[in-house]
Amino acid sequence: MDNNFNQTNNQNMGQDVNQAQNQYQPQYTTVQGNGMGNYQTQATTNYGAGTVPQKPNILLGTLGALAAAVVGTFLWVLIATFTGYVFFLLGVGIAFLAIFLYTKLAKGIDTVGIIICTVFTCIAIYLGNKFGYLYSIAHDLDCTIGEAQKIFDYNYECTDAFKFDYIKNMVLSYIVGAGYSVAMVFGGFKKKR
Repeated sequence: MDNNFNQTNNQNMGQDVNQAQNQYQPQYTTVQGNGMGNYQTQATTNYGAGTVPQKPNILLGTLGALAAAVVGTFLWVLIATFTGYVFFLLGVGIAFLAIFLYTKLAKGIDTVGIIICTVFTCIAIYLGNKFGYLYSIAHDLDCTIGEAQKIFDYNYECTDAFKFDYIKNMVLSYIVGAGYSVAMVFGGFKKKR
């Protein structure tokens, strides 16, 4: 009877050890590939209190945010060149694209990602606004970019209405871009809760 008790106890103890070891092993979430089979997307580790996701890939996310900034700036300048209108709401588009591409490429977003997206969005807004005005002037007056820069500088220094319009577009672009970013971040936090 003692042997049966010890044997049963040893078997139970062996199962407990195996369960404890398996509990702390990395597990992988798989997603169906595009006809090429399954591939691993995110490693997670179960520490007994829940699953802890892997950190986002900051390098890939940064490349995504940079690509968004370049594309957004290009579209901003293109629209300004051919319409003669500097469209400040493109700040929202750039912020959306930066956050979207960062999240997709990095497999998530954290505080560092938000800062990176915000910096690239601010740079893109500045460049889009500035070059949008320059290319719009060059297109309207059929002059070179160098000549457009001189005209821009003169009007910025001497014409209050031009200076006000330029600064207003820049500020509104930052407000809508930052406002959208904040809304996206808080929306993401609410979904997690």
